Amino acid sequence: MSPVVIVGIVVFVLLAVLLWSQLVEVFQTLRAVFRRPLTGKEALRGKTATVRTALEPEGTVSLEGELWKAVSQEGYIEVGVTVEIRKIEGLKLFVIRKV
Repeated sequence: MSPVVIVGIVVFVLLAVLLWSQLVEVFQTLRAVFRRPLTGKEALRGKTATVRTALEPEGTVSLEGELWKAVSQEGYIEVGVTVEIRKIEGLKLFVIRKV
């Protein structure tokens, strides 16, 4: 191998090692920015629940083993239907049918 190729490989390896920590830091920052919240009411948005008492438009849904008051944003929804949580106000969930 020629000395130019060896120097090129050494430079490439050194740059890769030096920039690796920067790349990892950028990736971790992006992941934190775009990750869904893990706690609080923001974490409920987008989750699915099952209707326990008909939503006319109010009733109850079961979410992760807990009963919640819910309001249908689409009118009547019968028992057993899977719904998606769109909004939370206080302890009341606003839901639509899961498509």
